[in-house]
Amino acid sequence: MKTLVSSFAIALALAFAAPASFAGDASKATTKAECVKAGGTWDDAASKCGPKGY
Repeated sequence: MKTLVSSFAIALALAFAAPASFAGDASKATTKAECVKAGGTWDDAASKCGPKGY
């Protein structure tokens, strides 16, 4: 039972940690929404995210 609860807690922690770690990295954004959320500037012509003011 302890193993099951521990596994669940780890899975839950990873589920919430992954989006939080991505939030500030505009270079990894693949959509306009992700880019804006990360504080970047979306280039419609190239479909890429660049740094703010790009």
